[in-house]
Amino acid sequence: MASLPLIVVQHELEDHPRRTEHWALAAIDIFDDSAQLFQVKGNPDSFEFDAPKQYAIDKSQAYLGGVLVGYIARDKLADLQRWLQAVPIHRGRNDWDCQSWVIDALRELRMD
Repeated sequence: MASLPLIVVQHELEDHPRRTEHWALAAIDIFDDSAQLFQVKGNPDSFEFDAPKQYAIDKSQAYLGGVLVGYIARDKLADLQRWLQAVPIHRGRNDWDCQSWVIDALRELRMD
């Protein structure tokens, strides 16, 4: 079974009090230049897990780059979604955001 690169993707973020980049995790399918994007969206009082969606990296104007953090078997994407949905989301904290979630998610994945 083919493994897909798992990367931390960074997008330009405007009008944020502390950050200049939105972070998410993406499993990249190099054969069709698409990705399954996993992220938290919202504001400190409304953050929620955004279920994976097809994402065309090459079409995003805000895409800044990414960092390879590992590989995931294509047949494990549903498991990855379940693991990432279980990562705690901390609403109401101004010191916690999408970058915090990605770091927490990577720590959780490393333990499995």
